[in-house]
Amino acid sequence: MLPEPTESGQLPASTTFPADFVPDAGDALQIVAALSHAQDREDLDIQLTHVLKEMLRPATTSHYRLMRFGPEARVLLSVELRRGSVKPLLARPWDPDALPKLSARPDLNRCFQEQSVVQIPGATGRRPRALFPVFGASETTGIVELMLDRPLSPAQERLAFLVLALYRNQLTLIDYAQRDTLTGLLNRKIFEANFTKLVSVVGGSVPSIIACRFGSAAAAQ
Repeated sequence: MLPEPTESGQLPASTTFPADFVPDAGDALQIVAALSHAQDREDLDIQLTHVLKEMLRPATTSHYRLMRFGPEARVLLSVELRRGSVKPLLARPWDPDALPKLSARPDLNRCFQEQSVVQIPGATGRRPRALFPVFGASETTGIVELMLDRPLSPAQERLAFLVLALYRNQLTLIDYAQRDTLTGLLNRKIFEANFTKLVSVVGGSVPSIIACRFGSAAAAQ
């Protein structure tokens, strides 16, 4: 059995798992509790990296989102959590045109194309890696990359896929709660929350940003 999660829904940092660890029903419920603590996509991505870090003990856990602009997906490093770190590194405001194309990242692209785990052996001065596709409700939404001390065992691969399946279920619930079922657009509450968050990141007030946006549009006409 896994130890009890903390009040934040995360597993204790001292949690360790043997190479042949296989979760039972109680373990699965605790993983569900950790992931269901998340209230939005960003929080869910953070919880996912924490769970994978504590269960598989990689040196680095990276979650890449696939951003679809035009005919080819681009890659955004959404969350990165390193061994010994408590807080993950989060993506900062980004320019869509500056994001690398998926085809420019061969290992990530291979994982996306094969829709399965890709284990890459370590080489001189490099750790072995494992890449997993992250599935949303209807498509592949991202890729998780683990930098490891040793290759994952089959039991650890199954464990990672279990966690990612639970992640998919929670992501589907979040999307259902936040989006209009007819249009697929964010509902008003979530739109306003995201807009306020954007304003806090870029600085300035809501009226000034709106004026700047519409003023630029008018000037372009």
